[in-house]
Amino acid sequence: MIVLSANTVSALGGHDILRAIDDVRRTTALFAAGDAGMDAENSVPLAPEAGPHARAYALPAWVGGDYQAAGVKWTAHRQIRPTEEGASVSMTLVNDRRSGALLGAVESDGLTHARTAAVSGVAVGAFRPAGVRHALVIGGGANAHAHVDMASVALPGLQTLAVWSRDPAQAQTLRATHADDPRLHVATSLDDAIGAADTVFCCTSSVEPFIMQRHVRPGLTFVQAGHHEVEFDAITQFDHITGDRWGSFAERSGKSLFRLYRAGGFPRACLDADLTDAVSNAWQAPPQDSLYFSSFGLNIFDIALAARVLKDAIAGGAF
Repeated sequence: MIVLSANTVSALGGHDILRAIDDVRRTTALFAAGDAGMDAENSVPLAPEAGPHARAYALPAWVGGDYQAAGVKWTAHRQIRPTEEGASVSMTLVNDRRSGALLGAVESDGLTHARTAAVSGVAVGAFRPAGVRHALVIGGGANAHAHVDMASVALPGLQTLAVWSRDPAQAQTLRATHADDPRLHVATSLDDAIGAADTVFCCTSSVEPFIMQRHVRPGLTFVQAGHHEVEFDAITQFDHITGDRWGSFAERSGKSLFRLYRAGGFPRACLDADLTDAVSNAWQAPPQDSLYFSSFGLNIFDIALAARVLKDAIAGGAF
C-alpha cells in the first residue's frame, strides 16, 4: 500500500492552494450534479489528557468525475498537545471507486488546511465579485498560514493583508514566514484590524467567542474557518448568512452557526447560499451588505485532494 508523508504530499502539489481551489470547484460541481456524496461523520471521544472536547472523527465520502475515488478521513482534534504539533492530526485512506482497489493512505493535515483555505477563496471570489482589497487573517496556526498563502495568490486585487493572533508570537512567526510579501503586517489591535478590513478570515481553534456584534458593519465579509469564535448576536447581525453546505452535521458540530441553530436562533431555511451557488455563480451579495460565511469542511474535498495526490504519485512512477 502507498503511504504518503506530509513532505511527499507537499512535493506532489498537495498543499498548492491554486490546485486545491481547482479541486474544490470541480468537486462542488460534481456534488451539485449528483456525482459526489458523503455520509455523516462518526466520532469517538479521546482521553481527558487530550483536552475537554477532544474527539476523533471518521469522515467518509466518494467523488466521481476524473477522481473516481471513495475513502475516509480519520482525524483527531485535541486541545492539549505538544507545542510543536497542531490541534489536529489526520490520515486519509482512498480506494478506487470503480474496482474498490486500495490506492493508498495520505498524511492529511496539510491537505486539510489547503482545502479549507481554498473553500474560503472560492466563496469570497464568487459572493464578492468586486474583490478583496484589505484582508485580515485571525489566527497563528497552520490554518491561518494556509489562508495567508491563499490570500497572497488567489485574491488579485489585494492591497493589504493583516494578521492578528491571540498569541502575538504566533503572528510574528507567520509574518516572518511570509517576509517577502510587503502587503503583510502584524496587527496589534483586533478591533482596529477588523475596522480596517473589508474581508476577515477567522482561523482559530477557540471554543469561546471573541468576535462580537460590534465588529459587524455594512460591507464586511467574514469567513469563519475556525471553530467557535463568533457570538450568536454577531452572526444574526449580518445581512447574509452563507456556508459551504448544510447537512446532518449541524446537529452535532461545534461551529458557531450550528450552535446557534441548535439553540433555536437560526432556521436552516435562512441560509442565503452555499458553495454550489458559488461555483454556479447563482448568488452574489450586494456590496453594501455584510456577509458571513461558515466553513464546516466537507469531506468530499478531502477525498478529492487525496485521490489527486495519490494518482499523481502513481502516474509519476514514484511508487
